Amino acid sequence: MLLSVPKPVFSLELQDKQVKESDNLTLDVRVPTECKAEVTWFKDDHVLKEDHHITIISAGEMHAVNIFNVTVKDEAVYRCVATNSEGSVSTDCEVLVEGTRKLFVTSSF
Repeated sequence: MLLSVPKPVFSLELQDKQVKESDNLTLDVRVPTECKAEVTWFKDDHVLKEDHHITIISAGEMHAVNIFNVTVKDEAVYRCVATNSEGSVSTDCEVLVEGTRKLFVTSSF
């Protein structure tokens, strides 16, 4: 007899965030472990990849993205998608970065 898994759900969804440039940021969701879901993260509709300042963590029902030393380039819409054999569900948030936006003045001599 095959036991079916429940369709994925988020017990904790993403929330919009506003951070200052050079701060650290954590985006986290919770998906009950009985859903046996595969979780994928996106930034502006592109699959998010780990690099020198982004780590992706999955531990039990907790799934998170840590962004270290945030820059204005990290400002985006982030989406988390949880998928299993019964379907998929997504949650998203907007990250706004308060930067020290510099004005460059060019002068001609």
